Amino acid sequence: MSTETVGKGGTSTVLYLFIATSALFFMYVEKYTGDTLCFAMYGIGAVSLSVGTVYLVRRRPALFRSVLFFDIMFILMPLFSIQDRVLEISFPGVHYAAVVLLYAAIVFCSPRLRRTVAWLAAGRFDAVSAALTGAMIALSAAGLIGWAFGLGPELDRFLAMLPEWSKPALLLGGLGFSVSNSIVEELAFRGVLTDGLTVLLGCPGAVILIQAVLFGLWHWEGFPGGTIGVTMVFVWGIFLGILRTRSGGMIAPIAGHIFADLTVFFILFSITGA
Repeated sequence: MSTETVGKGGTSTVLYLFIATSALFFMYVEKYTGDTLCFAMYGIGAVSLSVGTVYLVRRRPALFRSVLFFDIMFILMPLFSIQDRVLEISFPGVHYAAVVLLYAAIVFCSPRLRRTVAWLAAGRFDAVSAALTGAMIALSAAGLIGWAFGLGPELDRFLAMLPEWSKPALLLGGLGFSVSNSIVEELAFRGVLTDGLTVLLGCPGAVILIQAVLFGLWHWEGFPGGTIGVTMVFVWGIFLGILRTRSGGMIAPIAGHIFADLTVFFILFSITGA
């Protein structure tokens, strides 16, 4: 096997996960700490990520395409914070979409880098992949509906995110959100994160498990959220990871994710209608 797909360095794996989690979870540091502590932690994180990036890329050049994404995300965090304070409202989906667009622009402008981003392939959507996607859509919809209406979670903060638009406009907005959010999250977890872990570990089972753990924890305050929600998203992340590996591309997991996000939207839409 090539050294690009099989990694033996435990230090490199830990360092890569540190860079990825620093970027993905810094939003929680900002939310639950004061400005001074947050600024200090950002400075320490910026230095650590810079040193870690140089170390990783020198040891594993193939990791550059993955580490670059998380570096961009971390660098843009202060700008997102300023935007949220000025507008007095947070748009996490817009934040991460900006990261994806900037990353895509850099990759597109670099022919050498563009040739290495093989994980961006559409993949095959054969009968087996279609059946797995359909089963996952049904199970995720049932789980989301059961969580929302069976466990009685607090949904006011999610309902407050729905704009006061006409129903047709709101339906179009829900569709747009579901598509864009699914693409962004899948590119981050089943795309970039999975690609880097594959370079380091080369073991599909371990890669799927690790990305699912981070995916679940990242949704701590999401829909669904809390301990039960994180567990549900973790299991869902395993299925998405399997689907990504089985299909060899991004189309199948993105399709499954879109229908799950549409389920979330229609749950909230039904509550506001009622």
